[in-house]
Amino acid sequence: TALAFESRELWLALHVRQLPLTAVSEQRSQDALIVVIDGADRQQRVLQVSAAARALGVRPGMSLVAALAVDSQIDARPRDVMLERALMERLAGMGQRFTSRVSIEPPDGVLLEVKGSLKLFGGIESLREQVQSYYETTGARVSLALAPTVLAALAAARAGRALVSTNLQALPSQLGSLSLRALR
Repeated sequence: TALAFESRELWLALHVRQLPLTAVSEQRSQDALIVVIDGADRQQRVLQVSAAARALGVRPGMSLVAALAVDSQIDARPRDVMLERALMERLAGMGQRFTSRVSIEPPDGVLLEVKGSLKLFGGIESLREQVQSYYETTGARVSLALAPTVLAALAAARAGRALVSTNLQALPSQLGSLSLRALR
């Protein structure tokens, strides 16, 4: 009866953590003082911060003026949804290396249907390791999750859970305590 619960599809979801920051800082070093601001906000609130800016005390939600008071060398960049989209398209294109079934799940997800690719890449763990290392070469920080449904894989990846589930029956208990925010 275990076969009755095996899914015909197996989805590997990639969630790009801090997409606005990653998109505007692709060519910069990891220790650059970068903040992404909401250009539409009159107070120019900080949306995301680099690790170096965070270490100085700059936090999302601060005004740009407050962030610059912390360090005048901060490189403030407006959020650029066109750059974000271009990055997501490039990452989706990279997924073609592992499967022909690739799609973007806006704003920050890429989905790969990998069931047919498992043997070619040496099984689930080997495939996950290869995908993770391949995407790390881009500098984008991604979370990966694998599940028999698109929504489960995406929710787990967005929640930062390294889920590996191949059985539909076991999926609800494996998802357990995922935050509802991860589903959005």
